[in-house]
Amino acid sequence: MTAISVGSCSLGDRPRVAAALSDAIELSVIDRALSEGVDFLEVRADLFPRQEVVFIAEYLNRLRPRPVLLTIRHAAEGGRWSSDETSRLDWYARLLPMADAVDVEIRSDIATRVVDMARQQGKPVIGSFHDFQATPDRADLDRLAEDFSRGGMDILKVAAWCRDIRDLRRLAAFLCGREGLPMIVLGMGPAGRPGRLLFPFLGSLVTYTYLGTASAPGQLNHRELVDLLERIRGSADSGGSQH
Repeated sequence: MTAISVGSCSLGDRPRVAAALSDAIELSVIDRALSEGVDFLEVRADLFPRQEVVFIAEYLNRLRPRPVLLTIRHAAEGGRWSSDETSRLDWYARLLPMADAVDVEIRSDIATRVVDMARQQGKPVIGSFHDFQATPDRADLDRLAEDFSRGGMDILKVAAWCRDIRDLRRLAAFLCGREGLPMIVLGMGPAGRPGRLLFPFLGSLVTYTYLGTASAPGQLNHRELVDLLERIRGSADSGGSQH
């Protein structure tokens, strides 16, 4: 797999933790979280209470040089962007220069244009899919991977609502069955919560937490998540035979 980075944060060498920001969180709070194990920031521009692109651009500038992923999630996939796609594309164009990477829905009408903008600026693209109602069946997941491959993006992100352990297993099988494809896989809801700890050790590049308000169901706060990941990684690295 080709090395992919979000700013100074390299993906693939170990599980990475992204903290979603849904408001202009104080820099001191962010720096504390980064010192406590958060690897990079996801700025959810669609969730900011102050929906002014100039304000968000100024905030992104204040975040430099901290590693930042820009996301403007459409309401159709769980975000709050409900305006027209021309305006959303304009926001991406104006905000992307202040970010290190970008997330756009694979099947959105503006995906190709966002990918082109990111390519021109040498920034990686996460092609994402979110289902807040259910986990797609395996055939749908395979089609999603095919759409991703045609879209010219760098990382496939799949976040789906898990109703029970069978859904969680389906996501795990999808992740493990496509070794070599850069992926982020997340289970949402109570049944999907274990995947936020398990999937990073099965090859999912990033798991998500939040600063301020949670941006998705089932997210752990950053201290809980980082601590649990460190404990699991420590146990895995020890190679001991104790049970």
